[in-house]
Amino acid sequence: MAEEIVVGTVNDFFARPVVAGIILSGPLKVGDKIRIKGHTTDIEMTVGSMQIENASVKEAKAGDAIGIKVTDRVRPGDHVCRIIYIDYLPNRQVTGTWILFHIYSIGCKIA
Repeated sequence: MAEEIVVGTVNDFFARPVVAGIILSGPLKVGDKIRIKGHTTDIEMTVGSMQIENASVKEAKAGDAIGIKVTDRVRPGDHVCRIIYIDYLPNRQVTGTWILFHIYSIGCKIA
């Protein structure tokens, strides 16, 4: 099962190289799986690299303005989401509860 959490909004787009400028409203790191969704946009990809002020970073926090390479055109106002995969596994150590949530942060979708 996957849950989508909005982590930012596209602020700008550059065609060459194909880069999106994003203002974050939540944390994001290299390796996270994201979904960029808008009126005419729907892209799912893994963050391969990101930059802040032309310096490569491994992670960024809410309020940061980042640049990431994207696989296709995106538009200002598109939502950027991180996909959280939730596994439901039996947990025999918790009385009365057989579900243990294991959350793997590998991207984001917009519901």
